[in-house]
Amino acid sequence: SGVSATWQLLEQLRVPTLLATGEADLYAPPPLQAMVAERLPDGEVTTFREVGHAAYWEVPELFNATVLAFLDRHRGRD
Repeated sequence: SGVSATWQLLEQLRVPTLLATGEADLYAPPPLQAMVAERLPDGEVTTFREVGHAAYWEVPELFNATVLAFLDRHRGRD
C-alpha cells in the first residue's frame, strides 16, 4: 500500500535534506547516513560527537541550533 524508499527514489528527491546522527548511534550509524546522503542530490550529514540515536533529546540545544542553521541556509530556495 505504501511506497518503499529505494535508491532510485532518493536520487529523485529535490529538497535539501539534513541527516542527523550521533557518533554512537546504533540504529542509524554515521556510515549508513553517509551512504544515504551520497544518493541525495542535496543531502547533508551532521554527526554529533558522543551522542547516540536521540540527539534531539541528548543534546537538544545543539540539535536545535543545527536544524535551525540548516533551515536558515535553505530558506527561500526554489
